[in-house]
Amino acid sequence: MNGLDELRGDGRMIWSEAEQGWVAAPEEIVPQAVVFITVDGASLSDDASIPGSDPHRDDGGEA
Repeated sequence: MNGLDELRGDGRMIWSEAEQGWVAAPEEIVPQAVVFITVDGASLSDDASIPGSDPHRDDGGEA
């Protein structure tokens, strides 16, 4: 079962007639979506949000 199926199965994502689509709390969806975001071929990780972290400088790229 993938993440979205799990949300639907657990009742944390529901169909909304008014919205004509699936509805869930953003904090339920974002962690599932992040695994699909890549930067230079690598999955986005929490260390990218550390203040002072410069991914270009840290891995030898242009400053």
